[in-house]
Amino acid sequence: MSDILKSFNETVKPRDLLEGIHEYWYAVGDSDNPDMFSLGYQWADKPHRLIYDLCAKVRFDANHIEQLNQEVSDKCDSINAWRAKAMALEEENARLKEAEPVP
Repeated sequence: MSDILKSFNETVKPRDLLEGIHEYWYAVGDSDNPDMFSLGYQWADKPHRLIYDLCAKVRFDANHIEQLNQEVSDKCDSINAWRAKAMALEEENARLKEAEPVP
């Protein structure tokens, strides 16, 4: 792995955005904003900061999606186990009905 990519992976940890996503969209067109705390000013000054923020957001969302997929998978496993148990009980019930003596 290149040193740049390694540094990026160590520096840009998954996290949510500090501003709304629309603020990042507007930052590119607002680069002449004199307010040094605005994203537009940061875009003009050091655009890589905003890119890192957005990359961190992508990683944050990817981790969240992975977690949700795992939860869904776990629920499906649980449902399938209950379904198998219900089918086994239905088969046992049918077997018992067949074994009952006819009056």
